[in-house]
Amino acid sequence: MQLCSSVLMNSSRDLHPSCNFEEKELRRIRNNDSARRSREARRAKEAKNRLRMVTLEQENGALRTQIDLLKKELEYIHLVILAVNVTWKTLLQNQF
Repeated sequence: MQLCSSVLMNSSRDLHPSCNFEEKELRRIRNNDSARRSREARRAKEAKNRLRMVTLEQENGALRTQIDLLKKELEYIHLVILAVNVTWKTLLQNQF
């Protein structure tokens, strides 16, 4: 039996029919492997992105909580400044 790869011919249509079949079968197998690797890579990337999304959502929640606390702190500081201003105005008015 002669191997298809050892047959030297000018074009693929000159190949023996069994060689043509083997070549197509080999191409199909390679294509299936390539498609499988591509799907696996896509799934891995999607899983990584889902994990990143969960992490970013948690970080976003923590940052929103921090923003709320800082807004409350700023409101308190404004009230303190307002109270100090009122106190100073009262003291200054009482001196003169």
